[in-house]
Amino acid sequence: RMGIMAAETASTYIFPAEFYESVDYKTPISAGIGISIPVFKHLSIETGVNYSYLLTQYNANLIDAQMNLHYIGIPCRMAYKFVDCPTWGMYSAAGATLEKGIWSSYQQNQHFTNSVITTNISKPIDGLQWSVQFSVGASINLTDKLAAYAEPKLGYYFANNQPASIRTNSALNIGLEAGIRWRIGN
Repeated sequence: RMGIMAAETASTYIFPAEFYESVDYKTPISAGIGISIPVFKHLSIETGVNYSYLLTQYNANLIDAQMNLHYIGIPCRMAYKFVDCPTWGMYSAAGATLEKGIWSSYQQNQHFTNSVITTNISKPIDGLQWSVQFSVGASINLTDKLAAYAEPKLGYYFANNQPASIRTNSALNIGLEAGIRWRIGN
């Protein structure tokens, strides 16, 4: 298992995740822009670029910490539109996503009677994060080629030696993705 933050410090100690009495994994926030390419009347291939933000808060007696992770991902999936009205639609989709962690920042606060010692560490995230997802979503057509969408999704995140987060704590996650999708073709 990987620690919270693999970094050397000169005058403070980075406490391991097991030290904290409570760990609060916040729901990841994702937004993206995507392209939908029709294959058949109701079936399409979708790809694009997504940004995801993951926040974890740690608390113990007189010590608290926060881990912020930032990822950029490229999804590739098949979508089937089962409601196709002129102004809106509903669909289901399944596929995979490859994400690259771009940055992590960790802040730890040690509270003493008259002072607080704060340790800040920021660094790039090594490696890649692979995942598979299934979702059901709704879209509202803004123009004949552009739609806004929101979709709850179920994702499975493979163990890829990533920093501690909701994804490393539980490989199976529920999330919400929202963004804008550009359709190519009819």
